Amino acid sequence: MRWLRGQIDPTFDPVKSDGYVTLTTHNARAEEINRKALEALPGAYQDYHAVISGDFPDHLYPIEPMLRLRVGARVMLIRTTSSSPAASQWDARHRRGDDRQEAHRDGWRNGESLDVPSYSWENARYRLNEDTGDTEPEVQGVFKHFPIR
Repeated sequence: MRWLRGQIDPTFDPVKSDGYVTLTTHNARAEEINRKALEALPGAYQDYHAVISGDFPDHLYPIEPMLRLRVGARVMLIRTTSSSPAASQWDARHRRGDDRQEAHRDGWRNGESLDVPSYSWENARYRLNEDTGDTEPEVQGVFKHFPIR
């Protein structure tokens, strides 16, 4: 126990230190940590809004419909891409924003940047095609947004 206590640095701030994440049992605590880190960054906020069409109830939203970032914000990719199947493992930084996002990780694959296009999630109901015996989707609505948090 003495050894463990010796490993604790009460002045350590993971928000100001790259390469660290905080695991917490409550979403509210994670949101508070993320909010404080975002507020500490210089520059203007950039807001990105989901495009929602058709029937897509809010309890089915895969992510928040409004994403607020600043350049340099840490982001987590929540969908893999064809160009980088390991993208969801990135501890990345937001670099720019327009109709596409750019996530960048220094020191990973020589500082490679990953272009992150918007992604569409579908709300579908399935029906049985009695002729083929297959189930077929009937898209009810679409939620389109950048797959990052």
